[in-house]
Amino acid sequence: MDSEMRVPVSADIDQPDRILYGLTARQVAILASVGAALWLAYQVLTPAVSPLVVLVGSLPMVAVAAVVAVGRRDGIGLDRWVLAAGRTVLNARALVAVGADMPDAPVWAPRLRASSGLRIGPLALLADRIGPDGVVDLRGSGRVALTACSTVMYGLRSAGDRAAVLDGYARWLHGLSTPVQIVVSSRAANVDAYACEVEHRLDRLPQPALARAASGYAQFLRWLAVERDPVVRRVTVAHRQVGHADGQAVLRQAAQTARGLAAVGAATRVLDGDLATGVLVDACHPWGGGVAGVRADGVVTADLPEREEGPP
Repeated sequence: MDSEMRVPVSADIDQPDRILYGLTARQVAILASVGAALWLAYQVLTPAVSPLVVLVGSLPMVAVAAVVAVGRRDGIGLDRWVLAAGRTVLNARALVAVGADMPDAPVWAPRLRASSGLRIGPLALLADRIGPDGVVDLRGSGRVALTACSTVMYGLRSAGDRAAVLDGYARWLHGLSTPVQIVVSSRAANVDAYACEVEHRLDRLPQPALARAASGYAQFLRWLAVERDPVVRRVTVAHRQVGHADGQAVLRQAAQTARGLAAVGAATRVLDGDLATGVLVDACHPWGGGVAGVRADGVVTADLPEREEGPP
């Protein structure tokens, strides 16, 4: 590809702006608030306490504030991570599928001791229902339609083909009227199913040499499942409209995405109710093989199988 067509793009396009000495506004606010609190403490304590004692006592607070403001964990700022951990500890740990008002436990139910730390709360999922057409209702706050698409080989294409792919992708982006979310997920590939399918078709092959090659390929697939833990990548584009949006509007946007990405060589499909339900169920349990027998108009009540060994 020509150098004139190369444009550097940051890996993290949502990175906040740096406003002072390489620090973001959030980091500056944290350090400034701690500094103001220490200055106020200095003004109050210095008449009765030596300034050196106040300085030494403030060093641990300065160190903690600097670590919280600058540190990062799990891809987010350490301050947000600490807040999320605090909410997790304080909120209810056991969630049940009931309404907003929790009914009292029956008299025959065992009572939980306060020392156990187990608190029960209502389970409030973001999605309220999934229609047969695949539209996900977000409890009155909007509706979502999903489009599944495959990846496109880009590195092995010629310069002209790369330019055509980028041009088609840019046309799809410019044609969007509402924000979309592109979710790329991975899950364990069921390679044994492919191996069994190959073995079942060995008798239909016309040549013995071809049958032996297919049998060796099935054995390779089984070895691959044991030694390499293969995964399959799934790309889903979610279209959302806020408020009391019409379900047909998000479906039209999903169909437009399917047409736009199909033009660049991707296999696309607008998910109906059953397929959308399967995608959401698999997202909640990616390494467990999914939940069988779940329909778009049903409630997930099946027990999830034990977690299978797979990539972390």
